[in-house]
This record gives sequence, structure tokens and C-alpha cells, in this order.
Amino acid sequence: MDWPTILLTTSLSLAAAIMTAFLAARWTQRREQEADWRKLKLIRYQDFVDATSGLIEGRSTNATIIRFHDTANSLLLVAPKPVLEALWAFFDANMASNPNRLEEAPAALDVLIRAMRRDVRPRETEETSRQFEFIRPPPGVVPKEI
Repeated sequence: MDWPTILLTTSLSLAAAIMTAFLAARWTQRREQEADWRKLKLIRYQDFVDATSGLIEGRSTNATIIRFHDTANSLLLVAPKPVLEALWAFFDANMASNPNRLEEAPAALDVLIRAMRRDVRPRETEETSRQFEFIRPPPGVVPKEI
């Protein structure tokens, strides 16, 4: 082999190794950023579900209402369009002026929770067919005002 061929082969091998290392680091960084973003969304979604469960009949206080609104507003920062649309439909279903509120609210909650779950899952897994709904506290359990 002559020197130009050796130099060309070595240069191409070096360039391929550098490009491979760069792309691997970039893809790893992107996956880590996506995982961190999913973790942040999951935290926000958990806070929202916790705050929403505080509004169940007999548990609602001024503090739980304020917490619900604060957590709903924080979703505007992280939630994608399908989750936001489900959130707005949930608000519409739960408006005091909605005469069909008791019928529409559970279905809207189910759609919202399913949208949140789809958003934070890294890959598709089978969903439950059972509707998501809040568990109500036993009768006679009264929350303390914070």
C-alpha cells in the first residue's frame, strides 16, 4: 500500500469513529432529556390528580379549590395538545352551569387520565378497559380546613 491510501483509510476511519461517538452522545442526551421531561410531566399530572381528588363531594375546602386551580394552571406548561383538550373538556363537563354535569364529569375524567397516561408512557402498553374514577372516602370522614 502506498502512503496516500493509508492516510485516506486512516482519515476515513477516524472521521467515522468521531461521527459515531458524536451521534451516540447526541442520541443518549436526547433520550435523557425526554426521560427528564416525562418525569416532570408525571409529577405535574400526579399533583393535578391529587388536587382533583380533593374536590370530591364532602372534601372540598377553600385550600383544595385553590390547589386544584394552581395545579391545573401548571399543566399549561408541560401538557401537549391532546392532554390540554381533555383538560378543557373536563372543565366544561364540571362547570356548575352544565345541567348534565353528573353524567359527563366521570367520562371526561376518564378521557383526561387516559390522555395523561398516554403522554408519559415511553411505549405503548395495554390500557385497562375499566373507567378511571376517584374513590370516595367513607361516609362521616370530614376533612380539616387547612
